[in-house]
Amino acid sequence: MVRASGDKSRVWPSGTTVLLVDDEKDVTQALCLLLHDLDLVVLQAQSAGQALDILRRRKVDVVVSDERMPGMCGSEFLAIVFLEFPNTGRVILTGHATVEAAVRSINEGKVCRFLQKPCRPETFRAAIDEALRTISPGRTTPAGVGGFDPQLLATLSLREREVFGLIVDGLRISQIAEALFISPHTARNHLKMIFEKLDVHSQTEVLDRTRGHAGGTRSR
Repeated sequence: MVRASGDKSRVWPSGTTVLLVDDEKDVTQALCLLLHDLDLVVLQAQSAGQALDILRRRKVDVVVSDERMPGMCGSEFLAIVFLEFPNTGRVILTGHATVEAAVRSINEGKVCRFLQKPCRPETFRAAIDEALRTISPGRTTPAGVGGFDPQLLATLSLREREVFGLIVDGLRISQIAEALFISPHTARNHLKMIFEKLDVHSQTEVLDRTRGHAGGTRSR
């Protein structure tokens, strides 16, 4: 963990935390140096699994992830982050940029920035700044989206997570189908599986739960 300060042009709450995720430790250490004079707590993880363990133990404000990693790629990892920690800013930094990776990151991980390696220090710092400015002040990290158990959300396939995210955004079947370039029939089938896995019965129920628990933790 690196705690650094110095840039007075950026003022964030004490303890503002950035998590850097890359399977190459030299990369995360180099990125730490780019943030060394900012008033941030910087954490490192060498895999998506290790990063999720950190996220589930403590509050993280922004995640910066590599795309190509063993076990789970960055866009898949950030799709999970979006579902479990929607108020955590998300950035992709990759040396293997493809249109497919960019589309997955934007559609599934809802990233605010997609950066390519090597990245200029000022560009990287600006991306962190942008991600931090998208965070709602005073929010708490929810146990899941709208009170949904993270373990249940984890049972959703990548496509189901994408459909679920669009449901949370308020889209209907026809709009979901159009957004994902699938037929309404296919969209309905995904919706049916999502309802079964999350034990809900309608889109209205999903929206009621997400809106009723927005920014809070689930009551038990």
